[in-house]
Amino acid sequence: MQDFATQLQQKEQTQEKPVKSEDKNFLLATYVFFALGIFTGGVTTLIGIIMAYIKQSDYRNTIYESHITYLIRTFWLTIFFFISGFVLFFVGSVFSALFIFIGIGFITFPLSVMFSYLLYIWAFVWFIVRVVIGFISFYDNRPIARPYTWLF
Repeated sequence: MQDFATQLQQKEQTQEKPVKSEDKNFLLATYVFFALGIFTGGVTTLIGIIMAYIKQSDYRNTIYESHITYLIRTFWLTIFFFISGFVLFFVGSVFSALFIFIGIGFITFPLSVMFSYLLYIWAFVWFIVRVVIGFISFYDNRPIARPYTWLF
């Protein structure tokens, strides 16, 4: 059985710290940079991810800790989806070049292009939805319910 001092110490560690207005404004700016990445081809998203990593420790044990985790995961999963789309396109192109000699290369290339573009569209929409959901939770002063999810 734990003594009272240990229980009190654990309770203090799990309590949420108050958030300074500067930290809240910084997180808002991070969301804005992520959102602007939609229009800048991801350039401002790179600024946003750097900001998130720099200030990540400042948000520990606050209601916004989940937001930083969510933004970081959103960035890396989006990168994963886009790289997967590129690999799919590249592999499909190689196979279509090989299959052209047996007469089915004209089928494999359009399929690889179609599936890679569908993956790009999925990643783009997925990114937008995640940023919007995160911003709404931020605006409502709520933590992200499931910051580690692959979906929303």
